[in-house]
Amino acid sequence: MRNDLKIKEPVGWHTLRHSLGTLMKENGENVKTIQETLRHANFKVTMDVYTQGITAIRRSAHSRVVRQIMGTAEGEGNEQ
Repeated sequence: MRNDLKIKEPVGWHTLRHSLGTLMKENGENVKTIQETLRHANFKVTMDVYTQGITAIRRSAHSRVVRQIMGTAEGEGNEQ
């Protein structure tokens, strides 16, 4: 499996935890669910340290706000 993923460097548990948190966030999981899965005492650690902003999700969020401000229809915005 390691060769299928083209992983060249050793991957530690900590990296896997960060990846899990980020992927759960990307999949739209509830923050509390992510926090409990990673067994953090509070959501601040989960969100500030263990998850990253996903570019496509950020772009989509920004586009929705721009469309809201500009008053354009949902399908009319340019998300490039």
